[in-house]
Amino acid sequence: MSAQKIIKVLSYLILFSNVLIVLIIIHYLFLRKKITWITSLFSDNALLLSFLISLVAVSFSLFFSEIAHFAPCKLCWLQRIFLYPLPLITGLAIWKRDYKIKSYILMLSVIGLVISTYHYAIQLFPNLISYSCGTSEVNCAEKVLFHFGYISIPFMALSAFILIIQICLYLPSDQSNISKLN
Repeated sequence: MSAQKIIKVLSYLILFSNVLIVLIIIHYLFLRKKITWITSLFSDNALLLSFLISLVAVSFSLFFSEIAHFAPCKLCWLQRIFLYPLPLITGLAIWKRDYKIKSYILMLSVIGLVISTYHYAIQLFPNLISYSCGTSEVNCAEKVLFHFGYISIPFMALSAFILIIQICLYLPSDQSNISKLN
């Protein structure tokens, strides 16, 4: 499969994830107490879902730089700093059955979300930036790819961070609320 086909599939995956983000917001804010099986599904599988989302995000980040040869800018590197530990932390938490990891995942994801939001805003409004955040080869405001009129690489990271945050909000703070442990 060519790099362009993989990027197109990823764009559809991000489009699907954006619909999922909206549905999770609606569920969390309005239907959490009414549709308890969804709440239970998310809370029981929050670590696994966070692991899978972060693993896919890291894999595509590496795909973009190593296979598609898109050089990451400074803000992309900052986003990676907060994204790359997530599969390791969540994977280790699943393996050790340590469900007290919520605050660490949220901290990394919120900081990554802020950086991704700023990066995406720079792409949409290039005059927001008053200095050159990129090297001579890569500019943070450059849209290397732009699908469906809004999906760019920083937006993909933004979507991953939002999904991870949303799913972690379902993660109970203590192990006694996890039904899968028994």
